[in-house]
Amino acid sequence: MRLSDDKFLDICQNIEAGLKIQYERNPGLTDARCAFALDQAKIAVKQRFGFAKNESLVDDNYLGRLTTTMLAG
Repeated sequence: MRLSDDKFLDICQNIEAGLKIQYERNPGLTDARCAFALDQAKIAVKQRFGFAKNESLVDDNYLGRLTTTMLAG
């Protein structure tokens, strides 16, 4: 399979472009924060369509506290 045959390539490129913009706008953005946000977005979308009922979204301050704790340790 060639890269051009990937039916989701355009979606991946759109995500990549969006992430690039966010990294440029937010110098403090880390890969961990980005991954966390994407995971939370995935859960939110699933819940919107009636799935992921056993998964919970974390409040916005959680990641900041987690990052501070990790850096201090």
